[in-house]
Amino acid sequence: MMSPTHELSSKATIPPSPWRLKAKMWLGLSWVRTSDLDRHLRVDLPSGAKLVSIFGWSLCGSAFVDYGPQGEECILAYHELLQAVLVLRGFRPRIFIPRIWVDSETSRLGGIAHWAIPKELASFSRGSPSQCSTTTEFLAEASLGWPLARLRIASELESSPGIPFWSHMTLIQKRESGEVVETASTMSGSIRLSRQAGWRFFAEDPAKKGTLPLSKPWITLYLAPTRIKFG
Repeated sequence: MMSPTHELSSKATIPPSPWRLKAKMWLGLSWVRTSDLDRHLRVDLPSGAKLVSIFGWSLCGSAFVDYGPQGEECILAYHELLQAVLVLRGFRPRIFIPRIWVDSETSRLGGIAHWAIPKELASFSRGSPSQCSTTTEFLAEASLGWPLARLRIASELESSPGIPFWSHMTLIQKRESGEVVETASTMSGSIRLSRQAGWRFFAEDPAKKGTLPLSKPWITLYLAPTRIKFG
């Protein structure tokens, strides 16, 4: 098991924007009824933004991300679980992140300060494949102890061929003051289809805002190695 890597000092030095990161990412895509997604999010979208809805359904992405190792290609090493939705601001597509958890206080503080990303702390663990199994289990658990999501993936994915990719996207978030913050980012690397991915989402503690979507992804993409420039 990976032990949690919390950095709890509020005096942590926040690296300046932009951040350059290297990651392994498991991205699950779900179609969720737009009306259900509104109830799941329980947050106000940034001014001028609205959910993209196709015949009453919206696209939702859930991702486990493993950043590192820390070095010249990666400014921080940490783990992340996020959910994101596709929105429009005018006619411009944007990505909105309503919920996101990390196991680094530096990442949490930097995400909020630089880009208004509402990062929360959580603990992460990674199971080892047994002799009779070819899967590895990833588990993200909220810092107060209740589970958020679990992902089982094939451990031999690295040996499968990948397709090179490059993408540009713009994130849209808002601060508590209502200020809208738009952040450009680029990603490049290799992408594979994960054929043996098993997702499970758990209902979140009702005392907290929002819940993870309960619809299991219909497809899971494995992006690794992925290089990201954020900000």
